[in-house]
Amino acid sequence: MEMRWSPLNKQTKERYEDLVARLLGARVEHQRASDVNQDAETRLRSVKYDEDIFRRLPVPSEVQELLIQRMYEARACGKAGAYLAAVILSGSVLEGMCLGFGTRNMERVNRAYQERYDRRPGRLSDWKLVEWLDVLGRLGVLSPNVTRFGHSLREFRNYIHPAEQLRQGFVPDRHTAGIGFQVVVAAAEEIAAASDRRTIFPATDEPD
Repeated sequence: MEMRWSPLNKQTKERYEDLVARLLGARVEHQRASDVNQDAETRLRSVKYDEDIFRRLPVPSEVQELLIQRMYEARACGKAGAYLAAVILSGSVLEGMCLGFGTRNMERVNRAYQERYDRRPGRLSDWKLVEWLDVLGRLGVLSPNVTRFGHSLREFRNYIHPAEQLRQGFVPDRHTAGIGFQVVVAAAEEIAAASDRRTIFPATDEPD
């Protein structure tokens, strides 16, 4: 069964649109940001969850099954109204997939990291999700759309810290959890395809 989608509350909708506009790197009017976000979100929501995709990821079989289990739990949390837990679980799966790809393509990701940040990369296990998204987006492993929404999931996941959540007044809802889940599904498809050497998206080379 798929998650049901509910309308954004006003506060979350405004924060979400502002975030997308900022990630796009453009100063656009509020309505235009909303249109861009809606079109990208519609494409994201059209991706169907299939756990077999996770069995094509470049990670050991036991890790594949662990990621599938976390996706099951993320979906269960969303249905139960535990939206923040769903977001955190989704973010952990995204990070695990990125690390798996990097471990199998260490030279490529390290070179892209150094080009992106102009410094030597640390151990792959120490990379932050923001770094993985930047690097895999730069390599064309992740599409620009998935990279942008991946950053959104990353920022939502940061509300695991209670003080930050209170400071920002952020209240996760069904929509937030659903978007996070769909980002991971789309990223899994793209990472699996890149690992099969079938699909590489045009690389992004955005300025710092």
